[in-house]
Amino acid sequence: MNTQVISYRLSTEEVLQLRQKGLPRESDSQIAQRLMREALGVSISLSTKSTVTLDERIERIVEEKLSAFAAYQNDLLSRLQERLQLTESHLEEVLSTGEAQISLVSVESVDKTVDITEEGKKGIVDTVGKNVDETSDRLLSGVDLAKRLGVNPGTLSRNRGKPNFTQWSQGKDPEQLPWQYVSEVERYAPVSSTN
Repeated sequence: MNTQVISYRLSTEEVLQLRQKGLPRESDSQIAQRLMREALGVSISLSTKSTVTLDERIERIVEEKLSAFAAYQNDLLSRLQERLQLTESHLEEVLSTGEAQISLVSVESVDKTVDITEEGKKGIVDTVGKNVDETSDRLLSGVDLAKRLGVNPGTLSRNRGKPNFTQWSQGKDPEQLPWQYVSEVERYAPVSSTN
């Protein structure tokens, strides 16, 4: 194959664009030759064949790495889905047996209640006394009162701080009892009928 040298000047910007299209370890001259041949549709010469095989090797390595990465990600996703299903089934089991009440608890409320014993709880309820029905030993958890009122525990929690909570709870109670939240024991108590 006869060859001729063609010399052509490029601006700095054109050289930078040319280099962006270059392959690793390819000189500016080699990049220009390869791009011209590609543009003309001329077959690849021996000097660029090594570049092509290098490209093919790189592509193969990248494909292998991507395949391994994808397999790892799929495996990780499968394991996470299994854990999620186990956690969900355990949660359903716990909730259905009534063993646990799920609620957001602040560090302060935990600190306040950690030292309170069952005896202390009874004493606090007695001292709170404000409208707590003395004749009733009914202190209900949020879950229990929510069941009694026929509402979601989250709805009960959102409403307990509202000024009309006693009227709201009375309207939902099957015996028309008004209820109030006793924060010291984190329970609900019926409001005394002797205001």
